[in-house]
Amino acid sequence: MGVRDFLKDFAKDIKAGYEVGEKATYDAKKRRGSYRHSVFDPRFAKDMFEGTEGYTTAAGTKIPATRKLNNPAEFLGAYGARLATDLGQDSSRQFLGVITIQWL
Repeated sequence: MGVRDFLKDFAKDIKAGYEVGEKATYDAKKRRGSYRHSVFDPRFAKDMFEGTEGYTTAAGTKIPATRKLNNPAEFLGAYGARLATDLGQDSSRQFLGVITIQWL
């Protein structure tokens, strides 16, 4: 039973992390227009470890903050959300292109 419970908790944590990562990615795009969806952007990891602040939209809607992640399984789920967004928008190639140009 111990292994079964571990796997259930692991799957639940990955799903919870995915949801946090998905919301943090969406919120970051709305708050910081220059925030990239790349898996290489260090601000994403920082947001996951520290949580994000809530904000109010221009229309006056309050968006709640995201919580910080609790364990490695949640972090894995959050990066899964980030990777899915990255693949859909080709952000890592663009992010690395900007970094390369800046170094030249």
